[in-house]
Amino acid sequence: MKASIFVSLFACVSFALTACGGGESSQTTNAVVASSAADENIVTAANKEIARNFCYAIHAIGNCSGLNMRLDTEAKIDKLVGTNIREKGSVFEDDCLDGLIQANEDKNLCSNAWDRFGCNGKIMPKLLFKKDDFCVFGDS
Repeated sequence: MKASIFVSLFACVSFALTACGGGESSQTTNAVVASSAADENIVTAANKEIARNFCYAIHAIGNCSGLNMRLDTEAKIDKLVGTNIREKGSVFEDDCLDGLIQANEDKNLCSNAWDRFGCNGKIMPKLLFKKDDFCVFGDS
Protein backbone atom coordinates (compact mmCIF):
# COMPACT_ATOMS: atom_id res chain seq x y z
CA MET A 1 0.00 0.00 0.00
CA LYS A 2 2.75 2.47 0.97
CA ALA A 3 4.64 1.71 -2.25
CA SER A 4 1.65 2.48 -4.47
CA ILE A 5 0.98 5.75 -2.63
CA PHE A 6 4.65 6.71 -3.06
CA VAL A 7 4.54 5.91 -6.78
CA SER A 8 1.35 7.94 -7.22
CA LEU A 9 2.75 10.88 -5.28
CA PHE A 10 6.04 10.68 -7.21
CA ALA A 11 4.15 10.71 -10.51
CA CYS A 12 2.15 13.76 -9.43
CA VAL A 13 5.22 15.68 -8.31
CA SER A 14 7.40 14.65 -11.26
CA PHE A 15 4.95 15.22 -14.05
CA ALA A 16 2.53 17.77 -12.56
CA LEU A 17 -0.48 15.79 -13.73
CA THR A 18 -3.67 17.79 -13.73
CA ALA A 19 -5.56 14.92 -12.08
CA CYS A 20 -3.27 15.22 -9.03
CA GLY A 21 -3.20 18.95 -8.56
CA GLY A 22 -6.59 19.97 -9.81
CA GLY A 23 -5.31 21.97 -12.77
CA GLU A 24 -2.26 22.87 -14.78
CA SER A 25 0.15 25.15 -12.99
CA SER A 26 0.85 28.56 -14.43
CA GLN A 27 4.58 27.82 -14.19
CA THR A 28 4.18 24.83 -16.51
CA THR A 29 2.08 26.88 -18.92
CA ASN A 30 4.59 29.75 -18.88
CA ALA A 31 7.48 27.35 -19.50
CA VAL A 32 5.73 25.82 -22.51
CA VAL A 33 4.90 29.25 -23.94
CA ALA A 34 8.45 30.50 -23.38
CA SER A 35 9.87 27.36 -24.98
CA SER A 36 7.64 27.81 -28.05
CA ALA A 37 8.63 31.46 -28.39
CA ALA A 38 12.31 30.57 -28.06
CA ASP A 39 11.93 27.84 -30.72
CA GLU A 40 10.40 30.37 -33.12
CA ASN A 41 13.38 32.68 -32.63
CA ILE A 42 15.98 30.01 -33.40
CA VAL A 43 14.24 28.06 -36.16
CA THR A 44 15.28 30.24 -39.08
CA ALA A 45 16.12 29.20 -42.61
CA ALA A 46 19.79 30.00 -41.91
CA ASN A 47 19.87 27.89 -38.74
CA LYS A 48 18.11 25.00 -40.46
CA GLU A 49 20.80 25.11 -43.16
CA ILE A 50 23.55 25.17 -40.50
CA ALA A 51 22.02 22.07 -38.90
CA ARG A 52 21.86 20.23 -42.24
CA ASN A 53 25.44 21.18 -43.09
CA PHE A 54 26.77 20.26 -39.65
CA CYS A 55 25.14 16.83 -39.70
CA TYR A 56 26.35 16.23 -43.27
CA ALA A 57 29.87 17.01 -42.02
CA ILE A 58 29.43 14.69 -39.03
CA HIS A 59 28.55 11.86 -41.40
CA ALA A 60 31.57 12.70 -43.54
CA ILE A 61 34.07 12.49 -40.68
CA GLY A 62 32.72 9.05 -39.87
CA ASN A 63 33.17 7.85 -43.44
CA CYS A 64 36.18 9.75 -44.80
CA SER A 65 39.49 8.74 -43.24
CA GLY A 66 41.25 12.05 -43.89
CA LEU A 67 38.55 14.38 -42.58
CA ASN A 68 38.33 15.54 -38.97
CA MET A 69 36.34 17.94 -36.81
CA ARG A 70 37.63 19.58 -33.65
CA LEU A 71 35.94 18.53 -30.42
CA ASP A 72 34.82 22.09 -29.65
CA THR A 73 33.13 22.62 -33.03
CA GLU A 74 29.78 21.15 -32.04
CA ALA A 75 29.52 23.46 -29.02
CA LYS A 76 30.29 26.42 -31.28
CA ILE A 77 27.59 25.34 -33.74
CA ASP A 78 25.07 24.85 -30.93
CA LYS A 79 25.87 28.33 -29.61
CA LEU A 80 25.54 29.76 -33.11
CA VAL A 81 22.01 28.38 -33.59
CA GLY A 82 20.94 28.73 -29.96
CA THR A 83 20.34 25.06 -29.07
CA ASN A 84 21.82 21.59 -29.20
CA ILE A 85 21.28 20.41 -32.78
CA ARG A 86 21.72 16.67 -32.18
CA GLU A 87 19.80 16.37 -28.93
CA LYS A 88 16.79 14.04 -29.06
CA GLY A 89 13.72 16.17 -29.66
CA SER A 90 15.75 19.13 -30.94
CA VAL A 91 13.89 21.61 -33.12
CA PHE A 92 16.57 20.81 -35.72
CA GLU A 93 16.16 17.04 -35.54
CA ASP A 94 14.57 16.78 -39.01
CA ASP A 95 17.14 19.13 -40.55
CA CYS A 96 19.98 17.10 -39.07
CA LEU A 97 18.44 13.92 -40.43
CA ASP A 98 18.18 15.57 -43.86
CA GLY A 99 21.91 16.35 -43.71
CA LEU A 100 22.74 12.77 -42.75
CA ILE A 101 20.60 11.39 -45.58
CA GLN A 102 22.12 13.80 -48.09
CA ALA A 103 25.62 12.77 -47.02
CA ASN A 104 24.73 9.08 -47.10
CA GLU A 105 23.47 9.41 -50.68
CA ASP A 106 26.46 11.49 -51.86
CA LYS A 107 28.64 9.34 -54.13
CA ASN A 108 31.51 11.84 -53.76
CA LEU A 109 31.05 12.44 -50.05
CA CYS A 110 34.67 12.93 -49.07
CA SER A 111 35.64 15.39 -51.79
CA ASN A 112 32.31 17.25 -51.60
CA ALA A 113 32.53 17.55 -47.82
CA TRP A 114 36.05 18.97 -48.05
CA ASP A 115 35.08 21.38 -50.85
CA ARG A 116 32.08 22.65 -48.87
CA PHE A 117 33.28 22.50 -45.26
CA GLY A 118 37.08 22.23 -45.32
CA CYS A 119 39.50 24.99 -44.36
CA ASN A 120 38.67 26.93 -47.54
CA GLY A 121 35.16 25.53 -47.95
CA LYS A 122 32.59 27.21 -50.14
CA ILE A 123 29.63 26.79 -47.75
CA MET A 124 30.84 26.61 -44.12
CA PRO A 125 34.62 27.03 -44.09
CA LYS A 126 36.67 25.46 -41.29
CA LEU A 127 33.99 23.06 -40.14
CA LEU A 128 36.37 20.24 -41.14
CA PHE A 129 40.15 19.97 -41.21
CA LYS A 130 42.79 17.54 -42.39
CA LYS A 131 45.94 16.53 -40.56
CA ASP A 132 48.08 18.50 -43.03
CA ASP A 133 45.55 21.36 -43.41
CA PHE A 134 44.55 22.48 -39.94
CA CYS A 135 42.01 25.20 -39.22
CA VAL A 136 39.57 26.11 -36.44
CA PHE A 137 35.85 26.81 -36.96
CA GLY A 138 34.90 30.27 -35.76
CA ASP A 139 38.35 31.78 -36.27
CA SER A 140 38.71 34.42 -38.96
